[in-house]
Amino acid sequence: MNAEEIISLVANVGFPVSLCVILLRYILKTLGEKLDRLDQSVNQLILTIKDLNIQKSSIVIKDDHSTD
Repeated sequence: MNAEEIISLVANVGFPVSLCVILLRYILKTLGEKLDRLDQSVNQLILTIKDLNIQKSSIVIKDDHSTD
């Protein structure tokens, strides 16, 4: 949003409404960025849990073979 659009918005709609629009835009952008980071973190957690399960399975298999 450039300065001309903001001035036009204030002149046509009024200060309270334009302020709400600007704040809503900011909140949605910030929330979107945080949700993207949360999605990346959850995906990394899934990969880590899968790796741990694979390591656990290989340890259990080695223990089973060593007891024979």
